[in-house]
Amino acid sequence: CGKKNPANPGTTAKSTTTAGKTTSIAGATTSVSTTTTLTSTVSYTDTAEMVTVAAGSFLMGSTAGTLNANVDEIPQHAVYLNAFQIDKYEVTNARYKVFMDTRGYSIQSYWTTEGWTWKTSNNVTKPYYWDSGTYNSGPSYPNNPVAGVSLYEACAFAKWAGKRLPTEAEWEKAARGTDGRTYPWGEGIDTTKANYNTNASTPVGNYPSGASPYGCMDMAGNFWEWCNDWFSDTYYSTSPGNNPQGPISGTYKVIRGGSCYSYDFNLRCAKRSNNRPDYRESS
Repeated sequence: CGKKNPANPGTTAKSTTTAGKTTSIAGATTSVSTTTTLTSTVSYTDTAEMVTVAAGSFLMGSTAGTLNANVDEIPQHAVYLNAFQIDKYEVTNARYKVFMDTRGYSIQSYWTTEGWTWKTSNNVTKPYYWDSGTYNSGPSYPNNPVAGVSLYEACAFAKWAGKRLPTEAEWEKAARGTDGRTYPWGEGIDTTKANYNTNASTPVGNYPSGASPYGCMDMAGNFWEWCNDWFSDTYYSTSPGNNPQGPISGTYKVIRGGSCYSYDFNLRCAKRSNNRPDYRESS
């Protein structure tokens, strides 16, 4: 799996994160990244619709003269990625409820070591807004994206589903295609294309004219989406040209896509932001 606050520099006034989209290697919807090791058999296969992103190169980041570009998006550079599949839609409350109902918060093998320690230390058993319904979260809004989940929860959901979180490069290619466009649909933005500058989520897929070249929905607006990469504002100056995985360590994890609270320039495909892995709530 948000708007200028201390825990989330470079975004607009409030922020919340969703589990975002999960990813698999193309042609195998239950595969796991080769950088992830399954320690037990996945007990449930998430059957959510996925789209295939073909192998090849795309333009990642922004040029120095791009309007509203931040220094962490520069330089624009060509990146080659192997083929992969990514969820067409953000993870909904209904999908996340299945994870909860099948003991997703109780089975340690779904969680990273750090995530399990965080979960048990803080007695976390559900997303931050699950009971309150804030941002249209919880079971009363089955088709809206789940809100208020940490990176740890997003990773656990992905592993339960037999998938993984996308890398930052995979996310950006799925959002903008190969031609370096500003928004998933191309150039220019209005409220027929995305949910932004509002105060609550909308059901996933509510803006079909805002689809990416591969058919991914809500890659701009609704909620920020977690990526697997650690964040570094200088990474693009040294990142590899083939299948980059992000820095080997860090303090913050990458989030992408903007949210319902974002201004239009924070919905650009190249826009980068970040949060602590344990971040769940707006501030």
